Amino acid sequence: MGARALVGRETEFAVLEAGLRRAVEHGGAFLITGPPGIGKTTLLNAVAAEARSRGYNMLAVTGLECEAEFPYGGLHQLLQTVMASVDKLAPPQKAALLTALGMTVGPAPEVFLVGLATLNLIDEAAAEKPTLLLADDAQWLDGPTSAVLTFVARRLESTSILLLVGQRERFDSPLRSAGLTEIHVGPLDDAAAAELLDSIAPNLGSDVHRRILEQAVGYPEGHTNSREVNRRSEAVAGCGIRRPARLGRSTPEAGGKGAILS
Repeated sequence: MGARALVGRETEFAVLEAGLRRAVEHGGAFLITGPPGIGKTTLLNAVAAEARSRGYNMLAVTGLECEAEFPYGGLHQLLQTVMASVDKLAPPQKAALLTALGMTVGPAPEVFLVGLATLNLIDEAAAEKPTLLLADDAQWLDGPTSAVLTFVARRLESTSILLLVGQRERFDSPLRSAGLTEIHVGPLDDAAAAELLDSIAPNLGSDVHRRILEQAVGYPEGHTNSREVNRRSEAVAGCGIRRPARLGRSTPEAGGKGAILS
């Protein structure tokens, strides 16, 4: 776990780490919300690293606005690494899932059967070791995938599966009505914001340092995308300063910012 990447997020991480510990025997789900640029992806990445250190399986999907109209496109991304076990599903579930993913021809499947197939397929993987499901930028997931994840999220208690969903605030989706434990990620306090900036670009002049903090107003993205910070980062290229990668992709946020912390 990168301490710099989690400056000011120790409380949120502790809650999710406890969820990892519990998921070995009792699964669960969390909804991580907040505005763009606030650090939701950084938090998810830190939990993913912790899960890997504990020997968890990992399945991840990142919503893309350009794919939001493709039914089950997100589910296709999520299940790629476990599809080898599809033959272990009951025939109706197998047929529904394969049809939903465009791997066989048939009438449009019932979402219930697709959800049940998804849950059982992931649970099969979790029988060997606990499994972490990560769904980042869930506001851009297609409707059927969101419906399936909602179905799965409400049926994890008897599994060894932990589902973490990252979603921008003020976006509606079926996952918001699933009753998931919500963690809202807000702006960093002044001390944490200063610590994060110092770790990204040490030795900034006091005027530049103060100006960046004022403009960022506690948003981590405001630190990493600052013009002054980018110039300083270029000057110290090769010194190991890296921004955390987005789950499953590294594309800019909508709106033209080269954001990786959503």
